[in-house]
Amino acid sequence: WENSILRDFAGLEALNTISAGFDVRANPLLESFSGLPSLSYTGSIEVRESPALVNMAGMSGLNSSLSLDIYDNSSLIYLGLTSLDSVWSLNIHANSSLPNLSGLGSLNFIGSGLAVYGNPSLETLEGLGSLERLTGGLLLDDNPLLSDISSLNHSIYLNGDVTITNNPKLSWCAVQAICEYVLPGPSPGTPTFFNNMDGCNGMWEDIIPACLVSSEEEKVTAQMVQVFPNPANNEFNVILPEGAGSFAVSILDMTGSLLGTNLSGSENLRMDISHLPSGIYLLEIKMAGGIIAEKIIKH
Repeated sequence: WENSILRDFAGLEALNTISAGFDVRANPLLESFSGLPSLSYTGSIEVRESPALVNMAGMSGLNSSLSLDIYDNSSLIYLGLTSLDSVWSLNIHANSSLPNLSGLGSLNFIGSGLAVYGNPSLETLEGLGSLERLTGGLLLDDNPLLSDISSLNHSIYLNGDVTITNNPKLSWCAVQAICEYVLPGPSPGTPTFFNNMDGCNGMWEDIIPACLVSSEEEKVTAQMVQVFPNPANNEFNVILPEGAGSFAVSILDMTGSLLGTNLSGSENLRMDISHLPSGIYLLEIKMAGGIIAEKIIKH
C-alpha cells in the first residue's frame, strides 16, 4: 500500500493470511494497523516512511512472518506485535522516536538475524525477553541512547556473527546470551565490539573478563585475589585467600591465544613471564569456586 489518505486498514478484519509480501510505505496519514486483527501470517512485512504511524498493535494477532523490516517511521513508539512467535529476519532501523522493542513479548525464534541500528531514541531492548533462538547473528549499531541490553540476560541459542558497535552509552554487554557466545568453546561466528562505552569495547579486554566474573559472589572472590607486582617485569605472584586450595592460572594474549598454564598445589603461585614481550595479558584463574579473570601488564 502507498496511499496519501490511508489512515488504517478498516474493512480487512477477516484477512488471515498474506502469502507474499505486505509492503506499507509512504503513507503520510497512516496512524495504526487497526483493521487487521485476524492476520496471523505474512510472507514478509515492510513498514516504512509513514510519519504518523504510532504503533502496530492492530496486528496483535500476527503469529509468524518470513521477514519484518520496520524503518523510517518517525512517530513509531510501540511495536505491539504481542502474538509474534517467529520471524525469519527482523530489521528495525531509523525509527527516530522508538524507545524500546516492547510489544515483541512472545517472540521466540529469529532465523536469519536481528538487526537494530540507527534508532536515535532507543534506550533498551525491552521486548526480547522470550527470545530463545537467534540463528543468523545479531547487529546492534549506531543507537546513541542504547544503554541496556538486559533483555538478552538469559540463555539464547545464538549463532552467526555478533556485532555491537557505535552505541556510546552502552557499558555492559556481559549478559548471559553474549557470555555463552564468547566464552571458550567452538566459535559460532565472529564477535565485534567497539565504539561503545568502556566495558563493552573489546571481547578480551571487557566482555570475557566480565563474563567470567558474572555474579556478585564471584566479584567478591575476585577482589580477594592478589596479583602482584602489576605491572611486572619477569614474574608475578598470585595469592588466593587462605583455604581456597589449589588453582590453575592460564595466561592468554589479547587475541585469546593460550600462552601457558601453571598449576599451584596451595594458595600461592609464582608465574614466570620473562619470555613474553611487553604488553597486556589476560589471566584466567580457575579454582574450586569458579573462574575469575585479571589483566596484567608486562613491562
